[in-house]
Amino acid sequence: MKLLLGSLLLALLCDLSSWSVSSTGTLVVTQTPHVSVIEGDPVNIDCCWTGMFERVGVHWLKNQTEIKNETITISTITSKGSGMQKETQTCSTLTFTNITREDSNTYICKVTVEIPLIIEAKGNGTVITVLDRANKTDNKEEDSSTVENSPPISSVLIYVLRCLPILSLVLTLLYFNYRLTKSHQEKTASPGGRQEDQSEGKKMRGRQKQSENEKEDLRICS
Repeated sequence: MKLLLGSLLLALLCDLSSWSVSSTGTLVVTQTPHVSVIEGDPVNIDCCWTGMFERVGVHWLKNQTEIKNETITISTITSKGSGMQKETQTCSTLTFTNITREDSNTYICKVTVEIPLIIEAKGNGTVITVLDRANKTDNKEEDSSTVENSPPISSVLIYVLRCLPILSLVLTLLYFNYRLTKSHQEKTASPGGRQEDQSEGKKMRGRQKQSENEKEDLRICS
C-alpha cells in the first residue's frame, strides 16, 4: 500500500513539474539600449519580456535602487483546437515627463514571477543621456543668425539687374572707342594717308625755308 501511494505521489510530482515548465515558457527581458534626450523634454523607456505568465512583478532600478514597481496581470491566450498556450510578449514603460540632467544614468528592468514557479530575470539596462538645452539653444541661434545675415537671393538679383544698364553703356563706349582707334590706324597705314602726310611735310618745310629767306633779306638790308 505504501509503495502504491509513493508511486502515485511521484507520478503527480512529475506531472506538476512538466506542466509548470511547459506553461511558463522562457522568461527573456529586453530593454531599449540607449536614449539621448534634451533637458526638459519627456521620454519613455520600455522593458519587454516573453513567456506565458498570469502575473508578473516589474521593478525599475537606478543604481541598484528601486524607483518604480508594478504588478501586471496577463490573460493567457489559448490556441483553438490544440489546447496549447501561445507565448506572448508584454511590456512595461518608465516615463519621465520633464527630464533633468540628474536623470542621466543606467536603468535596469527586473521581472519576477512567483506563480507557478519563482523566476527572476533582468534586462541589460537602458542608458539615458540628457543633453544641455542651453547648448542646443545656442546652436539654433547661431544657425538662425547666419541665415538672417546672409543676403537673400532676390536682393542680389535685383542689384544685378540695376547694374545692367550702366554696364551696357560702359561696354558700348569701349566698343566705339575701339572702332575709332582702329579706323584711324587703318587710315594712317593706307597709301592715301601716307601721301597726305608727305604733302603736309613738304608744306611745313617750304614755310620754314621762306621764313629763313625773309630773315636773311632783313639782315642784308640792315
